[in-house]
Amino acid sequence: MAALFALVGGGIAVGAWTGFPVLSDALVPLLVHDTGAGSLAARHADRPLYGWMLQASVAAFGFHRFAWIAVGFAAWGLLAWAASRLHRLVFPESPGWSWLPALLVVSPVVVQTQFATLTIAYPAVLPVALVLGALVTASGDANRRRTVVAFLLAALAAAISEYGVAAAFAGAVLAVGLRLRRTALCLAAGAALGALVLRFTADPSARPDVAADALLPSLAAAPLAGVYRWLSGIWHATAGAWGGAIWRTQLDPKSRGSLAIAALGVAGAVLAVLAAPRSTSAGRPSASPPGSRRFLFVLLAVAAAILPVAAAGRATVFSAAWIGEYETRFLLPALPFASVLLSGTIARGMTPRAASAAAALLAFLCVEASWDGARQAMSSERWAEQLGRALLPVVRSTDGIVIAVGEDDPTLRWGSTLTGKTTRSWRDDDARRVWVMARSTARRVFGARPGCRLPETIDFDAEIRGIRRSGRLRSVLWVASAGDRVAPFEPYCLAAPSP
Repeated sequence: MAALFALVGGGIAVGAWTGFPVLSDALVPLLVHDTGAGSLAARHADRPLYGWMLQASVAAFGFHRFAWIAVGFAAWGLLAWAASRLHRLVFPESPGWSWLPALLVVSPVVVQTQFATLTIAYPAVLPVALVLGALVTASGDANRRRTVVAFLLAALAAAISEYGVAAAFAGAVLAVGLRLRRTALCLAAGAALGALVLRFTADPSARPDVAADALLPSLAAAPLAGVYRWLSGIWHATAGAWGGAIWRTQLDPKSRGSLAIAALGVAGAVLAVLAAPRSTSAGRPSASPPGSRRFLFVLLAVAAAILPVAAAGRATVFSAAWIGEYETRFLLPALPFASVLLSGTIARGMTPRAASAAAALLAFLCVEASWDGARQAMSSERWAEQLGRALLPVVRSTDGIVIAVGEDDPTLRWGSTLTGKTTRSWRDDDARRVWVMARSTARRVFGARPGCRLPETIDFDAEIRGIRRSGRLRSVLWVASAGDRVAPFEPYCLAAPSP
């Protein structure tokens, strides 16, 4: 079993190391270049506790990738352990399968942000893990100490971010289904206190796009769209993401990397068969409610966790074409409950032989997704480094702002993420005078390439954490598509076509 987790963890470690900084982690050096490390807490005023944690971490170990990755692994490890304990709570008669939800949680299939570190671990992974810890703690032998600890864990989770609130809502629903009313009340009360702390300490103006004043009118204008997002999110978290992982698995006989990843996946499948219990009921007799009721309320817990996401207008269904969808983080509160639903279905609803086969398939997909994601993270970082080496001489040759524009390739994440990756090792003065954007954004700012005219100055709002690029505009460059390398720059603006 340890070898199976090592296979998945190894892929994530390679991707996190070679792709560093991944996804939202790249925003941190970008902010530090702009206004200094001491501004991180203020720039995250919408989540004050998280902002303080992030600023303290950067002050303690800077941008040392080993420290960042270690923190990320610790948070995901805690969540995996909590998911395993949750399985034992819901299905105590099948403890031999408690390793499976832990594996599903840490694998980049339903949620694909495992390669990012502090910016996911602190505001998203840790609060969900704290809520699960509170749920398991309060569900033990009734005593005042357990109740107080669970209450404080739920309050801390909700005070860190809204992920803790959503997870506590789901946990309370599940506790009601398990007839653990004291636990449900404890989670609800703790989360309510934490949510009040977050509400009265946060500054909504730091992220006006996610404030209630902006979200509620959109939901009221299109309630059916919200219902669709909710139902789609439930499907994606419980089944759709795994179907997408199967679709994404394509063996290329001409690619050594593809063959190596497939071999690792097969090894993971074999290890899963060896780890699978020979009996689906090897634990203590269950004193829990009937199986159908437990399955129903685990599913309702998934639905409860996704409800705030759908109501906020966030994405709940994602492309199966690649691994690394940052928006999958919105499903983190539902992830452990969906994983337990899947492990419970295998443990309680299948014969031992069928359960082993299902576990083998899931393990193959987990290992394959981890290493394929690592390959993509590595490729993205190499491309960003090439872009940075090509852009730096251009930026240093002028005292104005340089804009680089490329095709709308979502795997490159044009905008703040790619700008942060490209300029991570630059001097502050150089980093503040460059921005990279997708063609669709450039079309809104400068117009289409044919016939566009560049202004002398620019005041571009990146619409994230107060980042702007203002000043004299020196050049706007076009980065043509050239596979895995950066092509020579071209002028963005072209002569207008003849009539």
